[in-house]
Formats: sequence, structure tokens, C-alpha cells
Amino acid sequence: VVETVSCKTFAVQGGPTLDGNSLTTRVRGYEAACSTLLEMALIGGFWAEKDHFCVWRQALERLSKVRENSGNLLWLELQRYPATLLLYALSLGALGNNHLEFLGSLFATIIDRKNGQDIFTVQTLPPWCLLGSGNSDVMRSLEGMKGHHMPLNDWLHDELRPYAKHFIPSDDRYTLIFDKLEILIALSYAFQTTQSAEEEQWQWVPVGAFKYRRENRSRVLQEIEKSISELSENSPFVRSGTFGKTVEDCSQSLQVFKRVMMKIRWW
Repeated sequence: VVETVSCKTFAVQGGPTLDGNSLTTRVRGYEAACSTLLEMALIGGFWAEKDHFCVWRQALERLSKVRENSGNLLWLELQRYPATLLLYALSLGALGNNHLEFLGSLFATIIDRKNGQDIFTVQTLPPWCLLGSGNSDVMRSLEGMKGHHMPLNDWLHDELRPYAKHFIPSDDRYTLIFDKLEILIALSYAFQTTQSAEEEQWQWVPVGAFKYRRENRSRVLQEIEKSISELSENSPFVRSGTFGKTVEDCSQSLQVFKRVMMKIRWW
């Protein structure tokens, strides 16, 4: 995959003019390059054992490496899109088998270091983090995404659906698991960044399609809160370290998540 996406087809300088066609072509090109890896990742995430964790984490690190630092801003940001695809595919497989320990390992993978601080997958690879606020709207020019509130999130949902058919045959259950994944990513982001946020007003989490699928959001949050309330430190969400290492950590991450949802209630 690294060799394929390093060719002239994915040049970030002197490439095609940015429009809906060139954007769709480039995104689909990345997906075609990753197709075999994504097939492996769904299976790998579903059946991952501890000895496998480091292999997939190394793959995420390698795909997250930015090869060029100057050129078209959107093309530069999309260099990490293969890593986003891999993170989502592995995580969907893991959640399909309720494998939270592997999910926690993926979320804690360090893929960069800036200003003396480690940067984790959940801080860089989710769509809102990958593109930044300036380019999220541009993704509505992807084929079929006009009018979508969360265009790249919805695109990922649809793109990865065929890969998950074998393990998650129900479309409704797949969408619920996809929303659960994005909620857990947001909670993990809250855990990784809350300590560095000096004031509550600066706390933020990457929003996913769960924002407008309110029924799924409520269902997932109820499951998480019930598990932590009834099982305390024995809750799989706490033991896996997915979004906190203690009950207190997890509760704080949940509070940050809820505050952010309140701030953007206008959706």
C-alpha cells in the first residue's frame, strides 16, 4: 500500500485541479490501493490476539507517515487517509466481536510527536481531525455526498459496509456498530486531550454521524454508562482502557463528550 500511494497518481504538487471528480477519483484510488489490506483488517480485528496487536499498530504507524509536506492542502491531508481506512476497518472488526482490549490498543497507538507530546490515532485519523475544519465542507463534493452533514464519515460508513458483510450481516446492526465506534473514538479523544485543555470551553471531540442518529447515540451511551455503573472497575470499557484507565477517567471523558454534544445541539 505504501508503495502504491507513493506513486505520481497521488502527487500533492502539480496534480489535478481540485473538484468533485478529482477528489472522488483520489479517494477511490486510495481505497482501491487498500482493498486487500481492508479485507485482512476486518478479519484481523475480529480475531486479534495479543500477539497480533503490535503488527497492526505498526501498520497504522507506517500508513500514518506523511511523505510530502508541501503542496495542495487537501491532497496533503489525505495522505493519511489509508491509515484512517485501516483504523476504521480494524475497529469495526474488533467491535463486531466485542473486542474492546484490541480497540483500546489501537486508540493508544502513537503515530506522531509534536511540541514534545505524543499524538495518538484518535487525535489525527478521524475525519474531522484528518481534514481540519477548513476542508470538511469540501468533502461534500465527493460523489453522492452533497447535502450530508458529515460527508466523509458517511462515505466511510458506506465504503466499509461490503467488507463487514460476512461478520455483520444486518445493515442496522452495522450502522449501530459504526456509530458506537465513532462515539468511542470521540471518548478516547476526550481522554487523550482533556488534561491539556486549560479551560472547559476549549474541550472538543471529533463528531461523527452519531450526531444526527440520535437513537443510536442514546443506545450506545446507555450501554456504556450502565456497564460502568454496575461493574465499576470490572467494566470492559474501564479494563480495556478505551477512553480512560479508571472509572473516574471514563466518567470525565463521558462528561466532556456530553458537553460537546450540548454545544452543537443545533444540528
